[in-house]
Amino acid sequence: MEERIDNLSKELGRGVSRRKALGLMGAAVGGTFALLTGRAQAAPRTCTTCAFGTGRPCNVKRTQCTETRGFPSPEAACAPLTQPGEKFCGAGNQFHCAQGCPA
Repeated sequence: MEERIDNLSKELGRGVSRRKALGLMGAAVGGTFALLTGRAQAAPRTCTTCAFGTGRPCNVKRTQCTETRGFPSPEAACAPLTQPGEKFCGAGNQFHCAQGCPA
């Protein structure tokens, strides 16, 4: 960590653009946060609306929202939620859900 701060101060001592200086400071703050909290930044929480049904074409009988990390494919996010006799019909939008998926 001390090495990062030394590099930051050396870079700021030279003539650097504001953009680069802010980027270096952001990296230093992020590294300090990860070090102090004992964890790195995790992938954002994502909500995927899953639609399930029967028949062909799929006759939607049930929808459910699932919460995952990152942006998996709708099939991967919804596959564990299917119940016997129904299949995955498709998904709505995937979106970030910092406060959790809406009910």
